Amino acid sequence: MLAVNCMGGTHGLIVPTAGSVEVVKHLLDATLRRHFPQSPYVHLGGDETVQFRESSIMTPAVRDELAELWGKGEYVSLSQAHGGFLESLRSYVERQHHRTSILWDDSAKSILSSLQKKKNSLSGAAPIASADAVVADSTLPVVQWWRDWHEDGRWQTFRSVPVLKILSPTSHTYFDASQHKNRAEDVYPVQDGTVTAEDVWNLSDKLTSPGADRVLGVEGCLWSETLVNTTVLWYQLLPRLSALANVAWSGGELATKGFRDAVVGGATYEHATSKLQLHVNATLHFTPLVIVH
Repeated sequence: MLAVNCMGGTHGLIVPTAGSVEVVKHLLDATLRRHFPQSPYVHLGGDETVQFRESSIMTPAVRDELAELWGKGEYVSLSQAHGGFLESLRSYVERQHHRTSILWDDSAKSILSSLQKKKNSLSGAAPIASADAVVADSTLPVVQWWRDWHEDGRWQTFRSVPVLKILSPTSHTYFDASQHKNRAEDVYPVQDGTVTAEDVWNLSDKLTSPGADRVLGVEGCLWSETLVNTTVLWYQLLPRLSALANVAWSGGELATKGFRDAVVGGATYEHATSKLQLHVNATLHFTPLVIVH
């Protein structure tokens, strides 16, 4: 069952009914067995599916079905039903495919809460509380952090959540935003907000702070709504992608001054990338791998 999403269409938004669970399980079966038979992880996504949608989804009939399915006959909010839906898929992926699920941080909240309650209800069960326990516990999803702007998504709070993490905070790694503090310098129309190369570079602070031992890696996100061609794609990627690659490869330690100046110090995109290319050719010899959403 589909419902209206925030873009005005129905693509990408599934009401968490019993039929929807079965459909998604079949999709996961086909995708994982045919295309990703060896991958240890599967990203279930699930972010932004509750915001602004309660009124369009929660008709009386849907409310009754969700209460029966996720609330044992009692009323459940859309957020609670969403958490139950994702937990059923996470459990299925673990049980049937022996994979670890990845979830965006806003999707993982209800699952982590539910798993903690289950653990606490078991006699003698230890709480989810240490990095060692997290690594050994395959029932826990990996959580991808992006909401550094939200009150419960700030790093000071999120870093203490005892799960393995992928870091992709909006203010450091969202490459669809402008790379200029002065938006008048934008060469192409891009998304609102600004993430400079220096902002990307400063993600290194998170990798050297408490909680970094639970970080699996980092990811740059380039959402493609404004990418009309590959010229705009590369304009949005460089030099910020190079800054992110260095943050990941170095584990947060500062790179050479020459590399930092090439990435962060260029006055323009053209100047920065030309300096970067000279430095790469002379010293690093790498080819970046790019994933565009």
